[in-house]
Amino acid sequence: MTDADGHFKMESLPPGRYFVFASQQGYVGQRMTSGGTKGRGLNLGPDQHVSDLTIELIPGGIISGLIKNAAGKPLSGVSVEVLRYFHGSGGNQLSSVTAPSFTDTAGKFRITDVGQGQYYLLAVPPTTSQAAAVTVKNPEGEKNRKDALAPVYYPNSTDANTAGPINVRPGSDLAGMDITLAPVHALTVQGKILLAATSNPAAKIQVTLINNNAVTFQLAATTDAKGAFQFECVPSVDYTLVARVQPTDQKSKMLWGERGLHVEDSNISKADLRVWPGVDLSGRIRVDEKANLDLTHINATLWPQGNSAVTALMPDVTGVTLRADGSFTFNNVPAGTHILQFTPLPPGYFLKSNGPADLLDTGVTVSNGQSPAPAELTLSPNSAQITGTVAGDQMPAAGALVVLVPQGTRKGRENFSKRSSADQSGHFTMKGITPGEYKIVAFEIADRSLLSDPEFVVRFEDRGETVHLSEGDAVSVTLEAIPADETSP
Repeated sequence: MTDADGHFKMESLPPGRYFVFASQQGYVGQRMTSGGTKGRGLNLGPDQHVSDLTIELIPGGIISGLIKNAAGKPLSGVSVEVLRYFHGSGGNQLSSVTAPSFTDTAGKFRITDVGQGQYYLLAVPPTTSQAAAVTVKNPEGEKNRKDALAPVYYPNSTDANTAGPINVRPGSDLAGMDITLAPVHALTVQGKILLAATSNPAAKIQVTLINNNAVTFQLAATTDAKGAFQFECVPSVDYTLVARVQPTDQKSKMLWGERGLHVEDSNISKADLRVWPGVDLSGRIRVDEKANLDLTHINATLWPQGNSAVTALMPDVTGVTLRADGSFTFNNVPAGTHILQFTPLPPGYFLKSNGPADLLDTGVTVSNGQSPAPAELTLSPNSAQITGTVAGDQMPAAGALVVLVPQGTRKGRENFSKRSSADQSGHFTMKGITPGEYKIVAFEIADRSLLSDPEFVVRFEDRGETVHLSEGDAVSVTLEAIPADETSP
């Protein structure tokens, strides 16, 4: 614990490398310096005494504003979310970084402790029909229609692709982030959930309607005895309709179904959906017999692609361990595209696909009720590697973070990227790289959580080096570290 002047003391520490962290409410990060050197790590030798260690706490930002309707009336109970792009199973997707903040009776919200970075602000109205529905009287005497409040991104967009980014700096107070929720045409969506094997109705199961542009806006309904469901006051936009039937005993399988729905000008009366059991997905990894590798230490995982809110509801597919002959089988895999991932691989090895299509790039597509062809892969010892040095201000950039970013069809795929830290001499090494096209960038960065934002890395890709790696390549590069003050949003 620090004293009144912020001083602290740690004694009787054995020699080694340490990471020192400090925290206090209202602060979201830190910068550490020792002897004029920036970094996160501290090397302690025998009988060494460090007295010039300085930790600067980084204050969080504040975002506040007002949520109102088109008439200017403040709206209470609206969920306001701060989102950022992350590498998800379906590519780069917006996800919340803080718990939702709800507007008060005056329609105001205030979100604190936001770390530096680029964010998006989303206002989500209550999903209950009573709270979201607005009756619009037609002055010409025609039948009144119902409108509903739809989610809106700051400053005024129902589409995430046209949302305006908000840049938060340490300690910044961003007031006046006001959003207006305008009513859109509200419609009724109804249909039936049917068991694919028998066409019998699936009674008493939950059905979810997920807004494709604001995945936290979800409507739920339960089917009746005839498998019928109905959603009222659905704002006109694109949705994904999903349904799942829980297994009734240990021998039965979970059933799953999903479909897209475009809700626009008229009610939908036949949004029927069939639910299916999962299928088996099998494959085999082959390796040169002379390699004498034990493949049973390799774990196989299947990652569903697509809308994160949809994949979160999908039946879980249990990871498996490779058999001695390299074969594997996943059970109860739902329809969709799934990415195969295998860890840990033996040092110096990489995986490649044997078929006409690179399944490791494109994923495996599973159809309802039909197992795909077995995945045939090869474990090759001819992986690539990169060594190099990082400099900053014509000095070795000790502690700099080096990021290898895949390009082309692998762009945004975290399992193909790699990271390494420069040592005290600025040297780094990356091994076990899958051949392909990459960008390699070095950062002298204080807040490394920024690297989880794909938009952050894209901003600096042109400051790095392009590398093309073939099988067995050993490439050396020299990098200039991007200074920490340039990485602030």
